[in-house]
Amino acid sequence: MPPAPAASSRSPFLGLAAILIALLLGFAGFELWAVRADWAQLSELSREHAADEKRLQQLEQTAKRAEAAASPAAAGDRAAPANADPRAKAQAARAEGQAFARAFLGANPKARAMLVEFQTRNMENYYAPFFRAAGFSQAQIDDFIARTARTHLDSLVLDPNGVWSNGSPNLAPDEFRSVFGDAAYQQWRDSSRALPAENWVGGLAIAVKDGAPALSADQAIALTQIVANNSPDYADGKRVNPQTVDLASVVAQAKGMLTDAQWQQTQNYLTLQAANQQLQVLIKGGQ
Repeated sequence: MPPAPAASSRSPFLGLAAILIALLLGFAGFELWAVRADWAQLSELSREHAADEKRLQQLEQTAKRAEAAASPAAAGDRAAPANADPRAKAQAARAEGQAFARAFLGANPKARAMLVEFQTRNMENYYAPFFRAAGFSQAQIDDFIARTARTHLDSLVLDPNGVWSNGSPNLAPDEFRSVFGDAAYQQWRDSSRALPAENWVGGLAIAVKDGAPALSADQAIALTQIVANNSPDYADGKRVNPQTVDLASVVAQAKGMLTDAQWQQTQNYLTLQAANQQLQVLIKGGQ
């Protein structure tokens, strides 16, 4: 194995690749068997400095460009002074992180393809309630996911320590409306406001076990709407706040949506939610 390159050129960028791979492996709750070979290849590249000399040379060149872009001398006016306000510093850090991300994805087309695959699988499940409520066709679903994945990757942020995030999580409102229409956009906004209710139902779904049939997609969607409809914040155009939801009404309506076995399994979860609401009332009352 050839000697390791200097830490100032190759190692930092390969470290970013290693951390990105580790985060990718934990990003989804399931395995993508079709791309296991690519995972293994990229993992090997991050662990071994000379697995493929040609690819290593590309990474070296990319790392040098990224380091130059992030340096104060190259950054010029983009660099935030030490006494800059926090917002300016955050914007400068974001710009540098996006430069790292563009360099990495440009040098690693397989990494970009892997990210698209992960995000596609996750969005298919995560946004399923919205797709159903909006009545999207499969072609519209594919278009929505492809556009959103591109938005994620075009704004991806990678910092020098390898921590990454989607810079822009959603499509721009104008693009959304022009492609899918005003009605779908409003449904999207409603779906985003109802997300805490969806998470609440997700906890309920986890509680259904020990032989009881799992919640179906139709049950989960209906229960999410029940929670949202019993949220005064949601009715006021805000996001659902689980602490202010009329839990008694939710429980009364939810019982009719569940089988006897499912209902029995949810009792501990529902009791915990009621106790948590009461605790929050006591805390606020004592302030």
